[in-house]
Amino acid sequence: QYQSFAEFETELRKQMQYCAYKCSSTTCQATFDERMLRDRIIVGVYDEKLQLKLLDGRNESLADVIDKCKVFEIAHQHKNILDDKSSTVASIASDIQANINALDQPKRLCFNCGQLWHKEHVLICKTKYAMCRKCTKKGHFAVMCRQMEKKPHQTQSSNGKINLNKQTVGTLLWSDITVVSNEFEPILGLYTCVELEIVKRADIDVISLPNSTESFLEQYKDVFTGCGKFPGEYKIYLKENSKPVVHYRKRIPHALLSPLKIELDKMLQDGIISSVDYPTDWVHNLQIHEKSNGKLRICLDPKPLNNCIKREHFLIPTIQDLMSCLAYSTVFSPVVHYRKRIPHALLSPLKIELDKMLQDGIISSVDYPTDWVHNLQIHEKSNGKLRICLDPKPLNNCIKREHFLIPTIQDLMSCLAYSTVFS
Repeated sequence: QYQSFAEFETELRKQMQYCAYKCSSTTCQATFDERMLRDRIIVGVYDEKLQLKLLDGRNESLADVIDKCKVFEIAHQHKNILDDKSSTVASIASDIQANINALDQPKRLCFNCGQLWHKEHVLICKTKYAMCRKCTKKGHFAVMCRQMEKKPHQTQSSNGKINLNKQTVGTLLWSDITVVSNEFEPILGLYTCVELEIVKRADIDVISLPNSTESFLEQYKDVFTGCGKFPGEYKIYLKENSKPVVHYRKRIPHALLSPLKIELDKMLQDGIISSVDYPTDWVHNLQIHEKSNGKLRICLDPKPLNNCIKREHFLIPTIQDLMSCLAYSTVFSPVVHYRKRIPHALLSPLKIELDKMLQDGIISSVDYPTDWVHNLQIHEKSNGKLRICLDPKPLNNCIKREHFLIPTIQDLMSCLAYSTVFS
């Protein structure tokens, strides 16, 4: 693959010296060197196109095969040269276009002196020890100063005061007016605006948010209580012929033994882990890390076990699958009824009645969110017991109705034909 055809042919001729390609007959001394060399060249050619071309030829001599291989090699070299030239031309064109784009871009100016900026401009910039005449700071000229000009606060001297009345809709007020010589728009103060009821003060209720972490945790204590364990159990299946792996126990620093035991006992009480006092096929090491607050983070390293777990695949339903399930339906949104208040006197007998229906298998306990929730209709009988009913009116409207034909007298008579017993 990585040698020329001349080198390949030379290597074959050297190896052929150790082979005796002669006729087995003692009287015939004919040799098969050229034919075997030709076949070996055809078999050893790396390019598939050239190999197919040589195989298509009929009764070609060794010289013809060698000529075709040399011609193909020279043509392949010329093709590579042309490809290199085209790539070189493309790279030159891209460089020229990049230079043109660079010329079209606006020139960047120095933020300190205002001259054109370039890579060596930092070394020759004259504003290193210059002082700005506007802000009296070093490092830039006044032309490039970025400090905003401070507008002086204009004041006007008073020429005296006069007491006049001001009137709005339904309100008359006497107050002092300051008079100035120039023409300015009259300004009313806050006190005058409040007295004239132009501005009204409104009292608002300030909602105080918890400022400390402790108060926030105490307010939402139910969220931060427990370990976040989901209800129910999940069964993990392993692949067939899985090879168990037992890791030898790593040494734990003596300083971590006491806090590690405390943390494991706590996890055992919370039901996160369980005690195992018998030999098992899978044993994994503990990964112990100390937190910033001094507690321990305990993790397992079950990488070999994860590789042997059988993955479960679930098909996500498409829009078409969901639409086919909703065919001939009229109501497509679940209806949720809010729970009605039950009188306190009926709570105890209601619980007894529900427990009895639960034991008889009439109802079943539901401890997960559902799409349909209906209210209970509770009525007290004359004997003191309760009649418990559901009110599933929205659900009844969404049930697909089944149609059955009521048989007529003629249908029944036809079924009784040739019968002997009619009782």
